[in-house]
Amino acid sequence: MSNFVRIAWLFVLVSFVSGCATYKGAYLPGQVDTTRSGQGSGVVVKEGMAIRVTLIDGEEISGDVVRVSELEIVVEKIGNYGLERRIISSSDIRVIEVENYTRTEETIAKTMAIVIGVAVIGLVVLAYSLRGLGDMN
Repeated sequence: MSNFVRIAWLFVLVSFVSGCATYKGAYLPGQVDTTRSGQGSGVVVKEGMAIRVTLIDGEEISGDVVRVSELEIVVEKIGNYGLERRIISSSDIRVIEVENYTRTEETIAKTMAIVIGVAVIGLVVLAYSLRGLGDMN
């Protein structure tokens, strides 16, 4: 297998691994911060945030917040059958977590990853094609 193919596969692998989201604790408006750390480090859930909710029965629900109040939160995501919407009562929630970056940061990070990847692949192709030029004499 050529070095070019190895580098291309490595780039693909790194691109997929770096796409993992990180989360931080959150709570509903009007409620006390009861995040895991318990030191007031959580954020208030707002409309438009990407969240992950763990219910008391252990089920995990993720998606974007459509509506939020002290009593419930409405989350939607694109599922197998189109747009799926879930209404979750505050009494059913064990943990709420929000993604640790904004959509703008995500867009910038993805754009930079693509630009860097194209540049690296371009340099590898250039180096691979120029490799034999020294032997032309």
